[in-house]
Amino acid sequence: MAVRGEGCAEGAAEALAQRWIKAGLLRDGRGGTISGASARTLELRCRELGTVAYPHGVVVEAAVVLRGEGRDGAASATATGFAPDAAAAAASALESASSQVSGAMSVQTAGGLRLRLTTPWPAARVRRLERVIAESVIGAQAVKVAAVGGDGSVTLKIDGPLSAAELQERLAAVQVPGATLVALEVEAPDVVHARLQ
Repeated sequence: MAVRGEGCAEGAAEALAQRWIKAGLLRDGRGGTISGASARTLELRCRELGTVAYPHGVVVEAAVVLRGEGRDGAASATATGFAPDAAAAAASALESASSQVSGAMSVQTAGGLRLRLTTPWPAARVRRLERVIAESVIGAQAVKVAAVGGDGSVTLKIDGPLSAAELQERLAAVQVPGATLVALEVEAPDVVHARLQ
């Protein structure tokens, strides 16, 4: 995959690509519309728009574009950041734009339950958790990555005849090799928060 940065901090594009690969967004298409095999270019563009008088600060616009080929198309977003200096404003704008792109790449959730992991974990451990839940939670018929946040946190979509309260209760018995899964709270009728530690 070609990585290009224009006007952004040196290494920002490479760091974002590595974060997405580590999070599993660029592996095999399961976590999004652009797979690692089809992703061809990642472009970051930053442009300082100037300063504002009150409160004194700098405004920077950032664009993130991930292009694939064929039916995989592209995902892109533009965001504006404001901070006391240009570097911090650019970092803020890039974070916002990259979150929008990773959200666009993510599988759209429709129905089913969502399990939000509150801390980021490597993609290999997330895939292991997917398998463990599918194999050991009664009522979980299918488990897949539904979204990856800009900070690397993951949301899993769980299909099956389960309520959020039932999922929360059954997660207590899930054994994840090399980690402990802690079910935290039911946020909504279809969302459970959990933490791997």
